[in-house]
Amino acid sequence: MRAAPASQAKAIRSSRGSESATASSGIAWRERKAAASPGVATERWTGLAQWTIVGVSMVNSTLAYGGRMPTRPDLIFTLTVKRQYSYYLWKIFFPLILMVIVSYSAYFIDVTDHYTQITIALTTILTVIAFSFSVESSMPKVPYLTYIDCFFLATYVIVFLALLVLIVIHTMVKRNSHRRATYLRGISRWIYPIVFALVNAAILVNFFGW
Repeated sequence: MRAAPASQAKAIRSSRGSESATASSGIAWRERKAAASPGVATERWTGLAQWTIVGVSMVNSTLAYGGRMPTRPDLIFTLTVKRQYSYYLWKIFFPLILMVIVSYSAYFIDVTDHYTQITIALTTILTVIAFSFSVESSMPKVPYLTYIDCFFLATYVIVFLALLVLIVIHTMVKRNSHRRATYLRGISRWIYPIVFALVNAAILVNFFGW
């Protein structure tokens, strides 16, 4: 499990002699014609909107083909980048937290208004599922769980448990156990945010060691 898919990556570009080579990592790289003095530029025109350039290194060597072939100059550029997390914070985590809050609001509706409570819970579950499909379409496919994946799983579980509790409350109301239903709803108001906070704290510790 890792914090994020490709949270840090390297793009290596090798230029051998007069031949041209391109980076195979899919990161946009636009070359400028060499100015009077050689060097490596790290300005924003490199087009790394979701990445922060950590370092750029250059190795100058020679490449021997063997036999009677002459050696040729070999220049390797290594670009190390780190993913920017502000996009995921505002476009993924913040909406998911709002969805959890919407699901939590069902506990503040009248205990006998079962239809509204279930509608809120079901709508939240469907919204989270649709949102996860939307996010996954723009994320790289990796064979391990990332922090975002675990956060989505925690959200799934918490909104599903909220639905189960609401069903139990409705069953108590139908059996004329209004006092027990009100007590369970009052307890759930406290347990719901505490469980969500503890689960996410455990996820943070697992991934980041906080």
